Amino acid sequence: MHAFLLIGEDIQVTEAARDLANKLKAKIFEFPLEKIEDVRGLNSFVGLSIGQPTAVLARNMQNATLEALNAFLKNLEEPQEGLFFILTSTSIKALPETIVSRCQVIFSKVEEAVDMPYLVQTQEFLEASVGEKLTKVSEIKDRLEAKDFTNNLILSCHRLLLSQNNPTIYSRAIRTASFTRHALEANGNVTLQLANLAISLV
Repeated sequence: MHAFLLIGEDIQVTEAARDLANKLKAKIFEFPLEKIEDVRGLNSFVGLSIGQPTAVLARNMQNATLEALNAFLKNLEEPQEGLFFILTSTSIKALPETIVSRCQVIFSKVEEAVDMPYLVQTQEFLEASVGEKLTKVSEIKDRLEAKDFTNNLILSCHRLLLSQNNPTIYSRAIRTASFTRHALEANGNVTLQLANLAISLV
C-alpha cells in the first residue's frame, strides 16, 4: 500500500502520521493540498528523482476543493516506487469515494468510524452460510449500491478487527472486500464480483 488515510483530530493523526512514516522508514515532507495550485506544486516535487523512501503528509484533506482532489487523484492511481502519501481528515465522509478507495484507512477514533447497525449487519453477514451470503448479495444490482456495500463491509471490519478476539476473519474480509471494490471500480460485473466476494468469505 502506498497511500494511507488517517481519520481523527489533528493532534492524534499528526502523531500517527509520524509513527507511520517511521515504520515505512521514509523521510516525511508536508504539503498543503487544499487548492489546485497546491497539487501542481506537489506534482513538481514528485516529478523529481527520489533517492530514498519519502512520505508526503497532507493534512486536513476535508478542506480541499473538489478540483484539487480530482487533480491529486492521479498520484494515487499511478504509484511511484518509494513514494508514500499520508493523508489526514477529520471525517471519512468528507472525502470522495475515489480518494478513500485508494487508501488504507486508519481510524484514530474507531468508535466513530461506522454506525452500530452496520457492525451488526457485518457480523451477521460474516457468520452466515455461503447460501445466505449469496442470497444477500444477489439483492444488489446497482454498481453504486455494490460499492456502498463493500465500503461499509471494509469500515465495519476495521472496527471489529480492533475490538474482537478473532482478527483473522476480519482482516481477510477487508482484503477480499477491497479487491471487490477495486474490481467494481474497474467496471467488473456487479453480480459476478459480489458472488465471488460471498464465496471467498467462507
